[in-house]
Amino acid sequence: INDTTSLRYHQITALLESSDGTIWIGTWAGGLHKYNREKDNFIRIALPDQNDIDYNIGSLFEDSKGGIWIASQFKLLLLKKDKNEALEEIFHPDGKSSLADVSSIYEDNKGTIYISSDNPTPLLAYNPGLNTTAAYNITTSQDVLPGNINQTFPFDEKNLWLAADNGLFNYNIKTREIRLIRQNNAPEMGNPLNFILETTDDNLWIGGDKLYLYNKLEKQFKQFTHEAGNPKSISGNILTYGFQDNQKNIWFGSFSQGINVLYNKTKHFNKNYKLAEKLENASKNITAIYKNEKGYLFLGTWDKKGLLIVNDKNEFVQSTSEFSELNHLKEKVVRTISADKDGIIWIGSEENTLTRFDFQTKQSKIYRIPGSEDNSESHITGILIDSNKRIWVANPTGVYLFDPTTGTFSNLLKAANTQNIVEDSR
Repeated sequence: INDTTSLRYHQITALLESSDGTIWIGTWAGGLHKYNREKDNFIRIALPDQNDIDYNIGSLFEDSKGGIWIASQFKLLLLKKDKNEALEEIFHPDGKSSLADVSSIYEDNKGTIYISSDNPTPLLAYNPGLNTTAAYNITTSQDVLPGNINQTFPFDEKNLWLAADNGLFNYNIKTREIRLIRQNNAPEMGNPLNFILETTDDNLWIGGDKLYLYNKLEKQFKQFTHEAGNPKSISGNILTYGFQDNQKNIWFGSFSQGINVLYNKTKHFNKNYKLAEKLENASKNITAIYKNEKGYLFLGTWDKKGLLIVNDKNEFVQSTSEFSELNHLKEKVVRTISADKDGIIWIGSEENTLTRFDFQTKQSKIYRIPGSEDNSESHITGILIDSNKRIWVANPTGVYLFDPTTGTFSNLLKAANTQNIVEDSR
């Protein structure tokens, strides 16, 4: 229990690498820790007036000044780097009520922090200069207030768009008015809404129970839904994420319906490319996506279909001799794919297997977490390559630090049931 080289808390709920390279670890029932690189150990951060509930950390966020925002179940705390890491609680605008169930934190280019939560006020603004929070004017003629806010998006200099569990909302920064956005004055959008994606043509894609395109120039929405028998339609109506590649194709992940692609050349989903049909036969359960500079798409699958590789001609090539070094991943669960700055691809799969693949030479190396022989059902669930090029690997038994020079793993978190590791964008 007193071993500082590991954590005794079983549920890791938040991971953040701050801009100075510090790894911050939030736990459920175990509070906040940070990893000391020099001494290779963990330091527990004492939170003010902790009780059992305050040990439950839900999320972590770093602001532009290096401050670490810590959202526990019933409190929001700020660790300020410019005050020798002094901790202070961020209160509701009444100055005394704690902020509970914070779901999203966003910082604009002026340094204002926007805080989304379920209770007591859905959206707040924190002024770092005055060290105060202000509640937005929630009064609305529509009598609809945002529920849990999943994403805060800067629509323009005057407005924020909020993707929430109960619809899409606009917040006017100047007037502090929140209103529900309706689709071309039609009934509200399908709920919940999970993401907002801005593409290079300055349009917005909003995904959730359905998929919507907002044309900012025409100020009009277009709705996309699955149409049985129509190969040009999207394959499913529950959208979880979206991104645009360097060829301006737009990729959408869906729940249980695989990947959908809106190709830039055709403006239809999968038209003429047959990728959707191939994915239909290959796997509907895509768990990881990576696309390299050569236009090759690497897809991880949950249903033991292994690693799927699609070339720049939208052809599956994982079974060709060119990629024979990856044959050990056939009929395996592949949960996570990442790449380092040198273009080396790291693949996490079942049986605690970590694969290093050099795309240039088409050579691979296989590493297994020690003890995997006794736990063949364990899968590598997360890979993080930090700013110091160190490789963090997560699986249901804990978090490991992998040294690519020696090919060895160091166990940092034991029995953590860890699902993923993320790095802050800064």
